[in-house]
Amino acid sequence: MTTLPIVPNDGVYNLLQVDWSSLSLTDQSGTTTYTADGFSETVILDSGTTLSKVPSDVFPSLIQYFNLQAQSESDGSTVYSVDCNIASSHGSIDFGFSGVTIQVPFSELALPAGSGSCLFGLQPGDGILGDTFLRSAYVLYDLGNQQIGLAQTVF
Repeated sequence: MTTLPIVPNDGVYNLLQVDWSSLSLTDQSGTTTYTADGFSETVILDSGTTLSKVPSDVFPSLIQYFNLQAQSESDGSTVYSVDCNIASSHGSIDFGFSGVTIQVPFSELALPAGSGSCLFGLQPGDGILGDTFLRSAYVLYDLGNQQIGLAQTVF
């Protein structure tokens, strides 16, 4: 397990957030890194959020790779659907942190949405890694020492 410091929010430790350093995709042909060298973003690890958000400038590459279809919601937001068959594809989205990489299998990214369709488990944006990330990570919150431990889940 790798220990990361909790990043304070304006000097206050009121959010469970850490620094995130890379995003890659691994499949049968190898690994492609989508974030630039030196990428760093503070993200909240939030079990109360279903989807995870990845940088908006990276998301078009995921749209192309997974052939995502945009759908407008009644509130004006956009969600993305994906072919449910990605759940049986071998591959992962890899979230890198200082000292540890959490691999989220493609199977965790196809969320059944009824009528044989699936919602894609990642959305463009920033700041939150939700359930689609957290199911693939062991997370230990050490609030007394203001740190979070992360390790890859072994299924």
